[in-house]
Amino acid sequence: MRNLYFIFFMLIVPIGAFAQYSTFKGLADKAFENKNYYEAAYYYKQLAEGKKTSHAKIPFYSSGKTTKEEISQERPYIFYQLAESYRLYQNYPEAEKWYEAVIENWQSDYPLARLWYGVSLRANKNFDLSIKELRQFTSTYKGDKTFSDLAKKEIENCLFAKKQYREPATVQINKMEGPWNADDGDYALVKNAGNYWFTSSRFLGGNKQHLNHIYTASQSASAPTAVNFSGVDGNKNIEYGTPSLTASGTRMYFSGWHKKGSKTVLAIYRSDLRNNTWSAPKKLDAKINTDGFNALQPCVTSDGKRLFFVSDRRGGLGGYDIWVSNLDDNGDALNAVNLGPTVNTSSDEEAPYYDILTGRLVFSSKGFVGLGGFDFFESFENGGKWSAPANLGYPINSSKDDLYYYPDPDDKNKFYISSDRESDCCLNLFLGRFK
Repeated sequence: MRNLYFIFFMLIVPIGAFAQYSTFKGLADKAFENKNYYEAAYYYKQLAEGKKTSHAKIPFYSSGKTTKEEISQERPYIFYQLAESYRLYQNYPEAEKWYEAVIENWQSDYPLARLWYGVSLRANKNFDLSIKELRQFTSTYKGDKTFSDLAKKEIENCLFAKKQYREPATVQINKMEGPWNADDGDYALVKNAGNYWFTSSRFLGGNKQHLNHIYTASQSASAPTAVNFSGVDGNKNIEYGTPSLTASGTRMYFSGWHKKGSKTVLAIYRSDLRNNTWSAPKKLDAKINTDGFNALQPCVTSDGKRLFFVSDRRGGLGGYDIWVSNLDDNGDALNAVNLGPTVNTSSDEEAPYYDILTGRLVFSSKGFVGLGGFDFFESFENGGKWSAPANLGYPINSSKDDLYYYPDPDDKNKFYISSDRESDCCLNLFLGRFK
């Protein structure tokens, strides 16, 4: 089976397909450059398997003739880009297959393929083979130390994961049933006064695009409803998500984002409930939203006095860090303080949750040893200092991405998380129960 994908491409490409090949390659490369990896994978796969298509949304144009010889020479590039596209939108089963084909046929041209193959194997829970491939990578790779260090960390992740799967915590994790998951991306669930609030990219009204929006539902509701903000006319360029509410349920902080060229710009907003209507989103000032940088994933404490959030602003340790601000009586930020090197790493830390009664911070990180991807960690605040983060273990964590931990305020044995452990693309909502 190793050469299955290589054989596909060795099939004779009809001469009439050369123009189409050039067209598809241009579309694939453009989608990849714009970080639209799902679309890029679609086009690269057509090229890799030598298929024709009549995809209705593909604008057909001629970008010059491509010869059979040129197609053959570009084969390694197409295979590698296809593997990269799958990995970058986290379809690890497919990424694993195509990286394997690259390693089998063109390893010398793409030395990083073995690293990403090992990462994909780890995400697919094939820990022993992942360790073997990653060790081979570290023994032969002579390039950027960043990649060697990543491989070593992934080996640690595999060893940690093997132990966790042998000795799981007494916790039950189940995907939420009913209307909660539309399988288009559902995540960041919180609960306030018996009602639920979460983010979903399901189709909204007559809009046939997958846009993120905030939804709410009661425990007995048959279907969640979209939150309507006053003064928002359904601008298709702005998406909202990751809600966090004060204990009174009358103030909500959330992320808002839009595309600026090929770049996504994220900021934190707030809205107040007045006469049963949510006010127009108000973008927080420069203490939170610094020009040229992103701010996202707010978590307001239940007393409304502090706001934990994520940002890649200056003064951090690298990637996205967790910050905290003191809030005034109007809910505006007075400052912004980085939580420091105990909590933050040179990698990404995201999705903070803070309990004012216990001083417990639960967050997700790629920077510490874990099962892979984003794992949940907890740290406790004492006198302004943070304890060393502890991994919450399996099955709360998985070999993929796990974010947005939120304990049920009405039942100490229940909590909610978001994870792509059962998906090739998107986060889903899960309910956790301590046994």
